Amino acid sequence: MMIEARFTLDLTPLKSLTPAVVKRVLKVALSRAGRVPKAATIGTAGAIKRFGYLAKAIRIKTVVYPSGSGCVIVGPSSTYTRTKGKYTRGEHKGQPRKFQPSKYAHLVERGTKRSKATPFLQPALEQSKNPFVQAITDSMRTEIEKVLAARK
Repeated sequence: MMIEARFTLDLTPLKSLTPAVVKRVLKVALSRAGRVPKAATIGTAGAIKRFGYLAKAIRIKTVVYPSGSGCVIVGPSSTYTRTKGKYTRGEHKGQPRKFQPSKYAHLVERGTKRSKATPFLQPALEQSKNPFVQAITDSMRTEIEKVLAARK
């Protein structure tokens, strides 16, 4: 499941830097700015209560490509797994119940024919669009200033 927003930033101040430094600046800036949509997603997912595992599983992944572009992925981590209770019947009787929010997040977001949708990603995206752009420009500016100050 993917809900996507694209932004274009002017990276001309980075032209004088080496590709490795540009990658590091982008990675740090994107990671720092990714906290904004993560907080918004946790806030909207927190309203979905069963055991609260969906909100606890929200993580940030930052990817910077060789072309100089990057992305921030915010959503439930596939490595987050919790157990609660035991199966009481069926072939798994007596075994612990395992919950992995990344396996059912799309069903919560979009709904099924039997359960209504409870969106948590789309509202978080709408809520954090402008603050994310502001956060990324601010963090890019501070990272560039740090790099340029270290060069002198």
